Amino acid sequence: MIKSYDYILGNGKFINLFDIITGVIICSAISFCLTETLFSFNFKLSFQKVLIFTILFLLLLLLFYYFIKQRRYKLLDDKIVFGFRKKEILYRNINSLVFTLTYRPIDVLSYVEQLRGQIDALCQTKKIGLQMELEHLPDVLSADKLLLERAIMNVINNAMDYSPQDSSIHISIIGGKQHLKITVTDAGPGFSQEDLLHAKEQFYMADHSRSSNMHFGMGLFITKSIVQQHGGQLDLSNSEKTGGAQVTISIPY
Repeated sequence: MIKSYDYILGNGKFINLFDIITGVIICSAISFCLTETLFSFNFKLSFQKVLIFTILFLLLLLLFYYFIKQRRYKLLDDKIVFGFRKKEILYRNINSLVFTLTYRPIDVLSYVEQLRGQIDALCQTKKIGLQMELEHLPDVLSADKLLLERAIMNVINNAMDYSPQDSSIHISIIGGKQHLKITVTDAGPGFSQEDLLHAKEQFYMADHSRSSNMHFGMGLFITKSIVQQHGGQLDLSNSEKTGGAQVTISIPY
């Protein structure tokens, strides 16, 4: 019996009612304290105070939900590793995980803007610049939205892990005749020859691997499996411009 992605997640939602209530309470409390601190705790209602509270609340809420998603992604990766150890996850061969894909039409522009918000928040916390290039985007892409996001964010997180502070990562999303190509380039040390050969394999953890230790050498392996099950391809190379790693995800329309 194949254990699907839903099984691994425990049929849970990434953002549920408890998360919403918790986020609102925590962000409201922090925003209130910060606002009152700025106004010396005079506890008088004013337009400036309401405006500052609202801005702080929205910013904190955005960060809260971003870190909630990242934490659950990490738990997902850990459960996949645990599943391998317990032999609870079947895979077609040594290089391919089996996921249950739920294809739905995705509004590409809206999806890209959602990803941009997540990536920009992560860049700000790590003091890394973000450059995005969008060309010839299709209106709609049929894919598993959650799994595709997981694959893309795995690559982004790897790029962040190996990017020097105050450098930039470059993301290009370009629509071709048959494929949507997502290319992530960083300014880190790049892939070694061994990495180029083996970094997409499960549990590969060479000293300079782009597979983060936090994912037990599973990051690019999971990404490759998701992309391949969408009928796409994952390619690794080094950028001639920056000398850093360059990872390209190709997904068919």
